Amino acid sequence: MKLNDLYNLAGVTGANPGDAAFSGITADSRQVKPGDVFVALTGTKADGAAYVADAKAKGAVAILAGTDAVIETDLPVLRTDDPRHVLALAAAALAGAQPETVVA
Repeated sequence: MKLNDLYNLAGVTGANPGDAAFSGITADSRQVKPGDVFVALTGTKADGAAYVADAKAKGAVAILAGTDAVIETDLPVLRTDDPRHVLALAAAALAGAQPETVVA
């Protein structure tokens, strides 16, 4: 998937990052792998913006954050009013179609 595809999802703003590819997306900086997008979510106990440097060090290629998040990085920062919704849409696009039948 390309960063441009992520940019075109549900109300993402900021500078269009172009055709750079990414291979995964996560809101957990401990799980970032090279080529991933890190989603800096604001939580009740921690703010994902505090982990942007860690995500970059692990190979994140871009940051997805809320419109009001304070992010200081040289990575592309994509902003949206609802980063959780964009995370869900991107994860679904990366995972592909669900099986027609699921047995538990």
